Amino acid sequence: MNYDRFELSVIELASRGVRLTVANVTASLLVEPTKAEEWLDQMAQEGRLDVEIDEDVGLIFYRVRGLSPASTALAPRWHSGERAIQHPKGSKSAAAGALLGLMFPGVGLIYAAPWTVAAAGTVGTLVLVKMFAALPLFGWLLSSIALGVCALASGLAGILYTHEYNRRGGRQHLHKQQVAAHAATWPHSAAAAVQSALR
Repeated sequence: MNYDRFELSVIELASRGVRLTVANVTASLLVEPTKAEEWLDQMAQEGRLDVEIDEDVGLIFYRVRGLSPASTALAPRWHSGERAIQHPKGSKSAAAGALLGLMFPGVGLIYAAPWTVAAAGTVGTLVLVKMFAALPLFGWLLSSIALGVCALASGLAGILYTHEYNRRGGRQHLHKQQVAAHAATWPHSAAAAVQSALR
């Protein structure tokens, strides 16, 4: 099976309500697991699939982008439940996520990121700043630069985690494919955050 045929077969599986995991795709299409994972990741990088994580079972799965709801009527009940929980929790502001992350590197991620991510970011920032501050001569300058870099990274992470919170209806860890997908929209997200803050 070549990549083009694999791509069509995956979309057809999704239209029948089959949950797109590496194991399901391998069993349905009789493709080697490593090749199935490679091609699924390639489809995600090309924007044809969204990559998500079911934290209840620690499983990565894929969703066909743009597939009409009518085609996924046979999808498992967990999918409709996932969509239903997005409304009661409400949405969070991308501007607030960016500003909190920027002003309080690491700690500010508590706004929308999992607690473990905020704790790791806080500890990482403190260790990095303290490490540079301990250097002789220009330690104070290097620690200030390190703090600024951490603040910028935290601000961008705040936007990513806020978008993921609003999309999934709760705090979620980001997968590498999701970060790559969001990276393409960073300029637009940053502009929207600034406009929202100025209103």
